[in-house]
Amino acid sequence: MGGNSFDFASAVTVDRQSTVYVTGRTVSQNLPQNVGFAGTSLFGPSGGVDAFVIAMTMPASPPSLTVIWATYYGSPSWTTQANAIATSGANDVVIVGQALPIGTNPPLLPATTAATPLINNVPFGLLTFPSPSSPGQMAFAAHFSYAPVPGTVVLDYATQLIGTAFVNGFSRSDAANGVVVDAAGDVIVAGNTTDTDFVGGATAGAFQAVRAAAGLPAGARVGIALALRLTGRTLTAPWVTFLGGPGADTCSCIALDAEGDLGIAGTTSAAAFPTTSGTPANAYLGGASDGFVCEMDPVGSGLYWSSFFGGTGADTINSLAVSSNTDEFVVVGSSNTSPTWGVGGVSSEIPVFQGGTIDGFLATFRLPDVSVVHSSLKFKAAVGG
Repeated sequence: MGGNSFDFASAVTVDRQSTVYVTGRTVSQNLPQNVGFAGTSLFGPSGGVDAFVIAMTMPASPPSLTVIWATYYGSPSWTTQANAIATSGANDVVIVGQALPIGTNPPLLPATTAATPLINNVPFGLLTFPSPSSPGQMAFAAHFSYAPVPGTVVLDYATQLIGTAFVNGFSRSDAANGVVVDAAGDVIVAGNTTDTDFVGGATAGAFQAVRAAAGLPAGARVGIALALRLTGRTLTAPWVTFLGGPGADTCSCIALDAEGDLGIAGTTSAAAFPTTSGTPANAYLGGASDGFVCEMDPVGSGLYWSSFFGGTGADTINSLAVSSNTDEFVVVGSSNTSPTWGVGGVSSEIPVFQGGTIDGFLATFRLPDVSVVHSSLKFKAAVGG
């Protein structure tokens, strides 16, 4: 599925009614390009780079996807992309991502007037920079719902996810990279920020109250996790916590386990990233970056466990899934060196770096002892050897 120009799908989710939701970014002016589409579109193309959502269903017969509704989300003065998508179960979806302004005074992105903005009542999309030479990128969340009768799509809320304080002379670089919806309907977001007061700053009782320990480079990004709650027509952030060390940190993905706890994974260059004892690697493994995997309580106040993961080169973790019944955390990512995991009885089909520029890997952490039970440089990401 695509349009008449560049289209990129970044994430997909499925609700309990087997509706498939796809999100990403596009410059096409004619999404969705689907024969017989008669569904609902909320926003049209802006003429720039837009985020999009397409909702599809697969009838039992014939076995083909049918578009139910679709929408663009963006503005001609913003480069907007969605990185992740989640649903609470049926007929609703939330996307998160980032938007980069084109110019110094871009018009606002589409938003709702009923939902209260999170930061000092600043209108969604309105950013103030210290100078024209210091542009910046903001994170955002947008929640849509669909009413099968009469067949309409509603933007329930849209909000910027930024702070008001960052280091002058450095570009703001905020992004929302992962999202889940918990059993209570709260939207939990993971990402990164260069702001010192992201979404008003960490809340009381947060696991990490400040961006990082001493030594954080000026303008460096730090991981972030927060909850969004819509009560009536008021949107709040019940909890916000930083997650990082004195380096560059990115929370790339987030997942819920069966108890409602949060699995968070990503990439860090901070040797002092918060880890716990008894995990596969509680000391930095070296190189330009390591992956990390951790389990956080449902309100962002503490870590049950946290571990580095990787080798002595540049390692990243891009995606995370948590099994529903076996207490296993499965991560995928990339590395450019042979890993330092794969010892102590760990099974591995391809235990060493295969050459080329970069290899992909898959690894499984098993609770309660947080042991790595499987790892493999299984997916070649470079042509050659």
